[in-house]
Amino acid sequence: SLWRVAADGLSGELIFSTLMQYNIRGDTGVSPNLEKILYLVRTGLPTENIYNLVVSNVDGSDLVVYATGYFMNTLAWSTDGLRFFYSLGDMPASQPYIGAPGMPPELVADFANPMDVRWVDANRYLVTTNEGGRRRLLLGSVGAPTGLIYDSLTPYDDQITFSVNR
Repeated sequence: SLWRVAADGLSGELIFSTLMQYNIRGDTGVSPNLEKILYLVRTGLPTENIYNLVVSNVDGSDLVVYATGYFMNTLAWSTDGLRFFYSLGDMPASQPYIGAPGMPPELVADFANPMDVRWVDANRYLVTTNEGGRRRLLLGSVGAPTGLIYDSLTPYDDQITFSVNR
């Protein structure tokens, strides 16, 4: 359910409610511009782990199933709420995409297996990847090649942890 709550916390109103996958990783979210919501809905048998990626207005109107499949990483909105990052497929072949409401998805073809992503601004994002245990931190830009910030070069047991300070 999506609720609008007053800043003082004393009142609230239900905006939209439907079945959606709750995941502590954050696979549900309202866009930063407060216009859209992005969430996963299971489709098929639970053992298949197949979901629909749904985009709608925050009140549930204009609902669109944007993609269907196995979603590997956290879904993340760009800072302006006009784009989002997601990946389809399981390791070792999880493919990243940039989506936008009303537009077809754009494959990010120069890396695979994204693990964590945070948008830096409306067009750039930081992402970690796992290529058979080899960890990388990358800087991606919409419509441009992805840049390398860090590469473990060899298998590394821990995940790369980072934050974006805006």
